[in-house]
Amino acid sequence: MTSRDAPRPGRRVPTQARSRARYDRILEAAAEEFAARGVDASTVDDIAARAGTSVGSVYQFFPNKQALYGAIASRYLARARELFEHWFSVAMAPEGPPWEALVDLTVDAFAALDRDGPAFRAIWGNLPHAAQALGEAYAINREIAARVALLLERHAPTLHPARRDLVATTVVETMTALLFVAARAEDPPFSDAMVAEAKVLLKRYLAPYARGAEAPRDPGTPTA
Repeated sequence: MTSRDAPRPGRRVPTQARSRARYDRILEAAAEEFAARGVDASTVDDIAARAGTSVGSVYQFFPNKQALYGAIASRYLARARELFEHWFSVAMAPEGPPWEALVDLTVDAFAALDRDGPAFRAIWGNLPHAAQALGEAYAINREIAARVALLLERHAPTLHPARRDLVATTVVETMTALLFVAARAEDPPFSDAMVAEAKVLLKRYLAPYARGAEAPRDPGTPTA
């Protein structure tokens, strides 16, 4: 999909407070509809009714349901980026938390992002519509992995730079996958347990590097 073909988030993002509040209500209503019924089964009429506005108001901001979906995804991914930037600044502070505590804080924060509100299920429960969102999410993961590599430089200074990049990518993609499973789980205790296991897995994986040791690797793993 080219940038010209990609669905746009909407016709315009309002700046006036009253219009912005209506825009936000429409997005929230669309997320709830898409999470509950799916994009294809939802209607603009239902979204407008849930938002307490008119169908014309929906079309004022969004030309179609795909544009609504795109705006929901863009907002969710922007929040994910902002969330990581916050924790990265905390971690890089002169008196930042120990790396084990940082793992706990970061996993909990991203788990809460997935659970708070309907956006996660609206996006990832409608994968046929998610081509652009998946590309954006992958790009954000690459950005986050580059920052995690900087954290590894602080907490695992003996790690070779090439190995550091590999470890950073492994951490980010593993956390993403496990939290995806946790957020999709219908059973809250299982979801909580999966989040806890994600912390255990990441800390045990990172511990040898933090102690200055190279973990065993496959002969094909790059080190330089």
